[in-house]
Amino acid sequence: MLTPRTSNSTIGLSPISAPSRSSALLDPTPSTAPQPRLATDSNPPVSQQRIKEPMRMAAMVEGRHRVHTSFPDGSEIVDEYDVKTEDLVVRRFRPPSVLGRPQPWVHEVGAPPAPPTGLSDSLLTPSSSSPSVVRRDKRHFFQWRCDRCPGPKDNYIVEVDTTGRRVLIKTKNKKFFARLPIPDLDRAGLPFESTVTVQHADKDGGILLVSYRKPPTILDAEERAREERRREARDWAERAKEKEKTGRGGRDDGDCKTQ
Repeated sequence: MLTPRTSNSTIGLSPISAPSRSSALLDPTPSTAPQPRLATDSNPPVSQQRIKEPMRMAAMVEGRHRVHTSFPDGSEIVDEYDVKTEDLVVRRFRPPSVLGRPQPWVHEVGAPPAPPTGLSDSLLTPSSSSPSVVRRDKRHFFQWRCDRCPGPKDNYIVEVDTTGRRVLIKTKNKKFFARLPIPDLDRAGLPFESTVTVQHADKDGGILLVSYRKPPTILDAEERAREERRREARDWAERAKEKEKTGRGGRDDGDCKTQ
């Protein structure tokens, strides 16, 4: 069951009286940086209204700490964290509805679910041999893993477009091109730096890792969010013990008397 909580952390889901610095990092409207479209250039732009009172709800779902943030303009963010490593595993963003029609979810972190088998909505489907790009963040880096990228490493050109606020990946033979936004920086209104780290391995058909170091503002906000999730986990554990003690999981004869 989702339990609303009041929070000042970045990834908050319950009502808060005033926006904190960390909650502002989730604001879909940038403060100073230009607003690009999220994840792909085909997605509609986010409303220019400032988001001041996010609603935060958290729950343990299938072994993951899930946090759902809803904003007054109708946009939503759902984050899922690995309980053991505390790493962000999935982040989905949904822009506000347009003319009453809900917009599709955009997967910012983690691979989107596989489409159902059978007929596809599109007549064109990606080739199974084409490179695939999935963002999988680490504690100190925004990171993208590109599978099916055979060597050599110098065939891949990774650049930062600070004007368009994108990381660009392309090949010298012009067979692959990808634009990678970082919505976290746009929401926080932070500048786009020009330095990335590139690693390549020939195993498993070729793996290209592109890493962008998180700025201190993001790291501080994420640390506050981790502390909030730890408090929630402790509260859930205490309530579970109390329920086991007094409910169907068992009785403490000293504390639970028959009425």
